[in-house]
Amino acid sequence: MSDTPTPYKPGLISRSRGAKLLIVCYLAVLMSIPAGFVFLLLHDRSHRAEEVADEIEGIVLTHAHEDHIGAIGWLWERIGAPIYATPFTAFLVREKLREHGLLEQVELTEIPLGGRFQLGPFDIELVTLTHSVPEPSALAIRTPLGLVLHTGDWKIDPDPIVGAPTDPSVLIGQVLKGPREDVGENIVRGFLALWDSPEGQPRLLAILRSAMTHEAASRMLREFLTREVFGRVTREFSGDLDPADVELRAGLAAGQMAGVALMRYVVGVPAVVKASQEDLVRCLAPTMQRYLVG
Repeated sequence: MSDTPTPYKPGLISRSRGAKLLIVCYLAVLMSIPAGFVFLLLHDRSHRAEEVADEIEGIVLTHAHEDHIGAIGWLWERIGAPIYATPFTAFLVREKLREHGLLEQVELTEIPLGGRFQLGPFDIELVTLTHSVPEPSALAIRTPLGLVLHTGDWKIDPDPIVGAPTDPSVLIGQVLKGPREDVGENIVRGFLALWDSPEGQPRLLAILRSAMTHEAASRMLREFLTREVFGRVTREFSGDLDPADVELRAGLAAGQMAGVALMRYVVGVPAVVKASQEDLVRCLAPTMQRYLVG
């Protein structure tokens, strides 16, 4: 890429009806934050995506609303840049790419909530927001010339129905930092504390009920638990285990905790409902330890 500054105007937002595309430019390096119905506008409407495709480092998605991901297949075919998104958004984007026959071609990287990553000269940090869709994020984009804050779409919601008050990645990070022999206990204790809290329980119920009645929600929850939560722990402590065995152990651990959540908060099995957190930790921790660590 050229080291000579280009005439492109950084941060110019498309004004086409329905379009929401932000182009961030440093020298000749571009990053796009795309939308559903989009033209890549730089100086004027004569510019199109193909004209700057070689200069675009990546496509960063702020959230999963249709007007922000609906044209991702169309856009990728013209740009061909890597895509970055949080797990929920990435899950829906995969379906868009599958519709276009592009799923196997696209480099799609999942970034955890609050994650930070480098994209060319851009140091990008996701800032978790609330909105009418799970996992919306603003982008704090650090460049050698200064900081750009792109809010995406958001609303002030102190008590979102979907989205846990505690980032699960923080919980898993704490488990991974703890002693190996305490993995099972720590993960059970952490999830129960979250689920039993006044803030966490209503959201858990909403997620479980949605997963029980909608295939897409069920698949999303299944993939999140087996890959991002329990799969992450199992991979950390799996040693030389076969990948298929790692996947099985993560699935069994996810099933164990999901089953407890269902029995305690939805079905209402009396003994499970009445059990204290300490009783549940005592009963569940050895099984979770065996699944996750061996």
